[in-house]
Order: sequence, then structure tokens, then C-alpha cells
Amino acid sequence: MAKIAKIFGAVVRQHREKQDHSQEAFAALAGVHRTYMSSIELGKVEISITIADKVAEALGIPLSRLFKEVEKQVKAEQDKALAKKAETSSAEPSKPTPKKTSK
Repeated sequence: MAKIAKIFGAVVRQHREKQDHSQEAFAALAGVHRTYMSSIELGKVEISITIADKVAEALGIPLSRLFKEVEKQVKAEQDKALAKKAETSSAEPSKPTPKKTSK
């Protein structure tokens, strides 16, 4: 499943837990089944914009704020991956350039 789905789910879970909702109660508030909410929070499903809006409404926050938080975490993960890649490539010893021989 797409990394963004996992991040979206994690953001939803953080908000839900901060508001002290059980997953079952929150799912009912959002109008979705508890097992579907579990799948959302685990990033196992890619949800429609309609469901994302229902989730944001149940959290009492604008959908745009939810998306901004997801986008911020996606960017942080991308930056982390780039830094790790740069660190790995700079840690590798440089390969000697083969000498050209003339005939």
C-alpha cells in the first residue's frame, strides 16, 4: 500500500487518541465500520475524498488541515530518506578510476 496511506492513517490515529475516542466510537462518529477505520489507521486502504472528509469532520478539523499534516510528514520522511541516501553515498569509498593504456 502507498506510504501516504500509512501516514494518513497515523495522523488520523494521533488525532483520535488525542481526543480520547475509542476506535469503535470514532468509526461510528465518522459513519464507517470499525474494521474499515482500523484499515484506514493502519494504512491498508486508500480512501476516497468523501471518506477523508467524513474522518476530518468526525475529528472536528478541516480536511485541509488533515492533508497539511499528512503532507508535512510525507515531506519529513522524504527528507530523511534523502539524507540517509546522501550519508550512505558519502560513506562509500570512492572507486579508483581505471588507467587508460595507450597502444
